[in-house]
Amino acid sequence: HPSEIVVIFLFLLEGTFIQLSNMPPKRKAASQNTHPIDDSGVLEAAKAGKWAQFNKLLNSHAELTFEDFNELPPGRNYGVVHQIAFHGNLAALQTLLTKHCRVDVKMKTKGKQTVHQVAVENSASAAFMTFLEEMISQQNLQELISFSRDGAWSQFDSLLNSSGITTQILNTVPIGRIWGVIHQISYWGNITILDSLEAKHPNLNLELETREDAAQSPLDISQGRGHKAYTDHLRAKITAKNNALTAASSSSSSSGGGEGSTAVPAESAAMKTPVDGEGKLCNICYCTEDKPGTIGVACDNDHFLCQDCFTNYVSSESDTVNNPQNIMKNGGRITCVCKIASGCDSHAYANKLIAMVVPDEVYEQYLIARDFVVGKDAVAIALAKVKESGALGSVEQEQIRNLYKKANGTYSCYMCGKCKFGPIDHGWCSDLTYHQGENKGAGSSINNACPKCNWFTKQIKNWPHWDGNFHTEGGSSSSSSSSSSSSSSSSSSTPIANLSLMGKTVVFTGALNMKRAVAKSLAIGAGAKVTTAVSGNTDILVCGNNCGSKEYEADYYGTELWTEAQFMSALGH
Repeated sequence: HPSEIVVIFLFLLEGTFIQLSNMPPKRKAASQNTHPIDDSGVLEAAKAGKWAQFNKLLNSHAELTFEDFNELPPGRNYGVVHQIAFHGNLAALQTLLTKHCRVDVKMKTKGKQTVHQVAVENSASAAFMTFLEEMISQQNLQELISFSRDGAWSQFDSLLNSSGITTQILNTVPIGRIWGVIHQISYWGNITILDSLEAKHPNLNLELETREDAAQSPLDISQGRGHKAYTDHLRAKITAKNNALTAASSSSSSSGGGEGSTAVPAESAAMKTPVDGEGKLCNICYCTEDKPGTIGVACDNDHFLCQDCFTNYVSSESDTVNNPQNIMKNGGRITCVCKIASGCDSHAYANKLIAMVVPDEVYEQYLIARDFVVGKDAVAIALAKVKESGALGSVEQEQIRNLYKKANGTYSCYMCGKCKFGPIDHGWCSDLTYHQGENKGAGSSINNACPKCNWFTKQIKNWPHWDGNFHTEGGSSSSSSSSSSSSSSSSSSTPIANLSLMGKTVVFTGALNMKRAVAKSLAIGAGAKVTTAVSGNTDILVCGNNCGSKEYEADYYGTELWTEAQFMSALGH
């Protein structure tokens, strides 16, 4: 009976709402049982095929995000992208993806149909299908890059085997990304995945360059990471492929260039080459090269450096021990030496140019510096996860520990004195108020406080050294499998009774209450050796007020920090 059907339907509908009300809310909706997409009217306009209204609503509701479009509103069978596919409206799909480029074009309906299946079922035009399939391939590539970036190889293999992704797509770095799939694999040095990928895609570009200034090749990345076995394996593959291309080219040429050859040379980005140095003035040593056949480098603005000076410059700019701040500032790249002095706006020197001019050991040092920056960026991303959820994978944890671990097993970074969040990298800064709040551009500013609980103290010596653990709420350790004890360089780490200067190398820094000459004399009288610079041989750094960068250098080398009071106690005063 019709009335019974209505009663049953209302009962089922009420049960649906009860079930939904018990689910954890994903967002704050405009009303209790509606979704932002429903509230905006965009979905209803797409369903009705009212495209002028659809465009107007899409542009006027700036609060909508791609995440809103990637969910089915409660009680709906189709989302916005399914309605567009139902109508086969190419312009609407292009407008939506221009406005929200991360809309899921593989999203399923309530009945488990994909967008592609909806379009096929409703006889969408060839133009619509071509564009949709291209967007699906681009989305698959983005997902492959993310899986390979995270080392999620089972998910990577599953998507690669099911997506029908083309070699042409794999041989690109999508807009918005710096690295492609081959670069991420080379970062991990995974030979098995490389061989599997190339077996499926024999024309994979093994020399694809990253999308950045001073672009890197997969070989550059693996060499910088120190993956020797992978680097040798990849280099052998590249050599074999290039030899095959040369042989195929020769065969094609000798046979009159018939259509049988399908070999396609790998794409190569434009690069700078060494220049003839004769008669040119070097911008470092200010000597003019007078020998025929000498080489050097020149930036886009023709600022010349001789080969010897350029080699020393690359070595200095790639010194991760003594020059990490400058490496981070330049992204590991080597820029023109005239950049600071005269504002040279040249691009950075290309990797291939550097490889041609400097010795192999210096080029490897440069690649390690590039990897140093990548590691720092990875740390920033990983720590953002800790800040949001307190969760971090074991692989990520070990990567971060290795980045900051010093020779003595402690860590060259800090943690919050309140919630124990860490690691926190304050670079070379000893007075954290100096740049606090300074505008970085794009609406952001420097914040040296703990990113999790906002705890702050201005003197770097008052920040505890990181203990190698990733602490959850309340200060408990979430992982300690590879942790070390906190740094012995804390000023309170040595009991007063055990302080001794005999046979120790000491450096003084900052403003002491006594004259520096007096302090030096007292230390020597107690059997110590006094030097002016902190190094790996320094045992004790005695800190007065405003001790500057020497404190960070002491932290790096694992040097013990003393206050002036501790120094006087060691003298028996």
